[in-house]
Amino acid sequence: MLGSCSYLRSFPVEDFPNYAVPEIDIRPFLELIPKPALADPGVTTVSVEVLSITGSASSAVKSDANVFYDTETLAIIQRAKVKSSGLVDTKVWGWIGKDAKVGPKEEKALAGLAKRYGTELVGVILVPFSLAHTQVGL
Repeated sequence: MLGSCSYLRSFPVEDFPNYAVPEIDIRPFLELIPKPALADPGVTTVSVEVLSITGSASSAVKSDANVFYDTETLAIIQRAKVKSSGLVDTKVWGWIGKDAKVGPKEEKALAGLAKRYGTELVGVILVPFSLAHTQVGL
């Protein structure tokens, strides 16, 4: 409770003039906030699969697929239906944690997955905002 503080009772209210709060235009500050790249509204995600890459092998991540560790190399396979064509588009995203040890075997495994799905590898360090918002929990 404010009244219990002795230092507050020592200053009479009359000593503090009641100034009006100035109007502040916050529009310039709002313009500085970057707008996130949202997923294309013409595309609906069908499925997202996360694979862990170790050497030349890949294995499905069955638990905590939405948790990425700095020591991991992952492949994220996104299948999405394009409304305009009715076809399914597949993207293979490569995620390399900042402390991951990636060599030729891991690079070849990522490229092989992209080839298997008939697409090119999208190499990224962090999960892109548009991918993260296409699947609940990811």
